Amino acid sequence: MSVQFAGLREPWFAAVRGVHDLAESHPARPVHPPDTVQRSERYELFWSLSFDLTAAFWAWIGGFCTDYAGYGGEDTDFGEKARSAGVPLDWVGGADAYHQWHPAPR
Repeated sequence: MSVQFAGLREPWFAAVRGVHDLAESHPARPVHPPDTVQRSERYELFWSLSFDLTAAFWAWIGGFCTDYAGYGGEDTDFGEKARSAGVPLDWVGGADAYHQWHPAPR
């Protein structure tokens, strides 16, 4: 039987299964054991790379500011707006996100 994922066959799928073993944690981000949830007050660490919230919380926070040029500032701003709105920040252990490194744009 051939495994398919999004139209791609086994060699690609097998390579993706091993990506976790190659990943390195970001030194500025917390790593928690799988299947744990840790409440945090470190809103300055918020990254929109991987997060979820309800539509009600999104509206309460006010969404992302679109006035920033480049990248990254809107994440810090959003995290601080979430703090000000009293929205809790939880880190979920095992909810990994993978990001390909790239140089910062100038």
